[in-house]
Amino acid sequence: VHALGQRPTLVGEFGIPFDMQEKAAFRTGDFTTQAEALDRSFRAMESNLLNYTLWNYTSDNDNTRGDQWNGEDLSIFSLSQKKSASGPDAGGRALEAAIRPYAFKVAGEPLAHYFDYEEGQYVLRFHVHRVTNLPTEIFVPDIHFGKGFDVWHSPGQLAFDEANDLLLFTSTGVGEQVIVIRKRD
Repeated sequence: VHALGQRPTLVGEFGIPFDMQEKAAFRTGDFTTQAEALDRSFRAMESNLLNYTLWNYTSDNDNTRGDQWNGEDLSIFSLSQKKSASGPDAGGRALEAAIRPYAFKVAGEPLAHYFDYEEGQYVLRFHVHRVTNLPTEIFVPDIHFGKGFDVWHSPGQLAFDEANDLLLFTSTGVGEQVIVIRKRD
């Protein structure tokens, strides 16, 4: 990554096979191993401040034929898992790793961000070169923070757009800024 220099980068596809361990999760319904593998992949992208797209969502995925192409089973959705659940996340696999907080807009230069889904904590560090009235916007998903959350932050103003699950932070100073979001139990 560092060899590329300061160039915009998009990793076009990354993901994990959901049929690992001889499809054990399909029998047990326990996708913990897949969630851990997917989380490690996300952490690699996030720790390098890369832009990325998750591969993939296949609407007709099932446990027998996977993504219906090339013997792959990379979809975060499967009709086979949908049969045992209802609601908007029905059929989702390893969603606790796939649905994560992220800085949607940063009013400064991103320095680092990190999400620990097991602890329910997101950290964003960024540098503000000049004060602006534009907020930093962070997506705060219900899957992790639906029971409430606490925020620690550098000096500034904080608001929450509940309809869009967005935390809005407007810094009142320059220099390094830190925002920590932690779920309530």
